[in-house]
Amino acid sequence: MIRSKPCVTPLLFAINQSRVNLALSVVFNHCENPAYLNYWLNTELRIPARVRVMCRIADWHLYDRAFPGCIMGSKAVLVEFESITGFDFMITHMATIQTSVAFTTNIRNDNNNNL
Repeated sequence: MIRSKPCVTPLLFAINQSRVNLALSVVFNHCENPAYLNYWLNTELRIPARVRVMCRIADWHLYDRAFPGCIMGSKAVLVEFESITGFDFMITHMATIQTSVAFTTNIRNDNNNNL
């Protein structure tokens, strides 16, 4: 796990006419099935979260902040948790998830070293 310096930009951004709370958000570099991730978090684990595929134009600044210098693919996903409990769950399980970044702590997991 690589730790980088903390982000100093504001925690709320206006994106696609919605507000994203970066303090409770995780970006995945690649997610094959965002619908299943949404189902798994909200239904099976009962962790309230919004899962959405990131747009290359509107969300580029978020992706670049999470993965500086990398090119955003079509499978990048942003997960915004509604509570700190869900966010903490994801942080503790990030070791099993490749290429994910949590904004608050800037914990980066690059298991497959493709970044």
